[in-house]
Amino acid sequence: MEEWAPRDIADVMDGQEEIYDSYDLDERTQVHPEDLDLTDETGHEINIYDCDGYRIPRRYPLHDPDQEPCGLLADLSTIRALFHRNIDDYEDDDDSVINFDEDDEPLLVNVYPQAFTRQLGHFQANNIPAAFHPLVKRLNQTLAADKEETQTIIRGVACQGYNHVQHCLTERAGGLDVVHGQMTAALAGVIPTSPKARRAFEKVKESLRGGLPHARLQRKLGRRDVLSRALRLEPVFVIDVQSLEARYQCGR
Repeated sequence: MEEWAPRDIADVMDGQEEIYDSYDLDERTQVHPEDLDLTDETGHEINIYDCDGYRIPRRYPLHDPDQEPCGLLADLSTIRALFHRNIDDYEDDDDSVINFDEDDEPLLVNVYPQAFTRQLGHFQANNIPAAFHPLVKRLNQTLAADKEETQTIIRGVACQGYNHVQHCLTERAGGLDVVHGQMTAALAGVIPTSPKARRAFEKVKESLRGGLPHARLQRKLGRRDVLSRALRLEPVFVIDVQSLEARYQCGR
């Protein structure tokens, strides 16, 4: 991304009756985008939201068409802020377990740095991002069989974030060529000590005739038209079907 360009106020307001300064339906104030600065003192966009609590973008990114494509990764040094409900008041420490609400499980985030970056990579967590909470809360209020009773019908239990290119490069888990140690096995196979070891060596050597693992991976990465490099976010939900209204229990 080269820079951000502001959207026209008319585009921002298109189809919106009211705009708010927060996604929280219980704690928000109506605002007018033309009266707000586009960014704060740190350069971050000042967010606005529609009636349902969804963020309305106020600017769009401009890209250099000649830039090489790359795979998006999560910033693992700040990933826990994704699950915090009030990011402005969030003070990070070295703890991996944080309580947000008394009724919530302690947040546990497992991180998987990629390409020796230490701070960029994939993650798994035992909760869903905070941005999903208003939607889940509204669904719990509207889909319950007993509207008078507060029930947890839909509950977010986990999520993971990873770059989709990893699935495009391999057909199965652990199938990435460059992590199998084929070159080391081929070098060690020149002095086999048994017929079984000799057969294993010949199999590895044959697999390298089509090119070395990193060269094969480079060819796959060169297929821009078929490789997705999106950062995928997969939340996991549990639904208490028996607590739903009868009309929703049929699976349709």
